[in-house]
Amino acid sequence: LKLSNITSTQGLHHGKLQISGTKTTRYEPLKKHLTFLINYHPRMYTPINEITSLRPDYGEIDTIGRVITIISSTSEGKRNMDQVYLTDDSRCLLIIRLYEKVETLCLQSVLIVGSVVSIQNLQCNSNRCPPVGFATDRTVFSQNPTKRYLIDAFQKMNKKTKEEISDLLEEMSEIVRELQT
Repeated sequence: LKLSNITSTQGLHHGKLQISGTKTTRYEPLKKHLTFLINYHPRMYTPINEITSLRPDYGEIDTIGRVITIISSTSEGKRNMDQVYLTDDSRCLLIIRLYEKVETLCLQSVLIVGSVVSIQNLQCNSNRCPPVGFATDRTVFSQNPTKRYLIDAFQKMNKKTKEEISDLLEEMSEIVRELQT
């Protein structure tokens, strides 16, 4: 794709150039002999247990996890923020920091303790253990993923029995409590 008449909005953001268009912006497909210049990396599912060893393209990941708990953090002078703790079938943790409360973002019907959710466009800091993800205005939470690469993993994680889910939540909740102390 060839772009004409574009401008840089905020310069570099996390090492990536952000651009914006106007009414005069033109989009043209590349000519066939120039398509070798395209270096496109398709989106893919990243299991939670692989996040710490990953350098994600675009600084974002798409993953699936089961909600363990949601912890509100309110400190004096700062805005109210929630942290969502997720796990996968290998009992690995992922902490997602929301920039607002779950209710403010209208996610209370999606981020339900025990439910499996898909998360797309999650900014990730894999240098921490457990890894921490940061939800932005581009992050999408869903109990009904539409991308093929997420659907298979979602369905697999959703096949657990109630007893397996209960045992998993109990075990992982204890680990989260230990992290809090």
